[in-house]
Amino acid sequence: MSGRIARALPAILVFALLAHGCGRTDRPAAAARAARVMVVERYFEQSLDGCAPGDSGCAWVRISHPHVVSGPSRAAVDSMNAWIRGTVLEPSEGEDSVATDAAAWAATFLARNRSFRRDYPDAASAAWYERRAMVLHGDTLGVTCFRYTHERHGGGAHPLTEVFYQCFDSQTGRSLTLDDLLVPGARAALDSIGEVVFRRERAIPAGQRLRDAMFTFEGDRFRAGDNVGLGAAGLTIEFNPYEIAPYAAGPTSLVLPWSEVRWLLELPRRPVPSPR
Repeated sequence: MSGRIARALPAILVFALLAHGCGRTDRPAAAARAARVMVVERYFEQSLDGCAPGDSGCAWVRISHPHVVSGPSRAAVDSMNAWIRGTVLEPSEGEDSVATDAAAWAATFLARNRSFRRDYPDAASAAWYERRAMVLHGDTLGVTCFRYTHERHGGGAHPLTEVFYQCFDSQTGRSLTLDDLLVPGARAALDSIGEVVFRRERAIPAGQRLRDAMFTFEGDRFRAGDNVGLGAAGLTIEFNPYEIAPYAAGPTSLVLPWSEVRWLLELPRRPVPSPR
């Protein structure tokens, strides 16, 4: 394993090494440069018996996430950090105890794999791994959003990667759902805009039924779920594997540009960022 590496950082961010785990550092997250909520990135990686992640049969854990160091209020900083910590350290199995840090979480995961290899030596080459990666997705118009990617493989037919968004009121730290972000009665308009983008991304003609293209929405009508994030480009709507289609169809990520959705959002009246 390589030693600890600290990247260069803006003068406004000063941070220290916080853990003794293999490869763990705090690094400035790129998204923090223009954000009112300031974060540093924490990184941890560990593998079974020091094997190289990605090699055949290597079991490994990689956890990276932001830590909020400042924000509009202490309540907001504490709320975001509590959610971040609880999410990236969520137990892998229901019977696992809640881990207090990444090293403890990795120890439980790798111990389970070691026990599995001992009980099933013929399956010792199975490469179990967990990658939990969170970034600051957006901090604009009074809303701070995080994007969490969870990739795992525990000996099944294939790995599973899921992406989740969580948004907060930047001032108070209150978690926000899609209904909190929309003006009253705007769901139908959002779904109409979303369906146009969805059909374009998935090459589904306007007259074709969604179920005939393998997508399952209630009433065969497109509907955005709560898995959404606000970022520089606009509103992202995420559908994970199995959510609206078979695994073979893969995930669906739609970006609805600011120019089309800004009027639907119940946000403080501040300048709208230029679409990128």
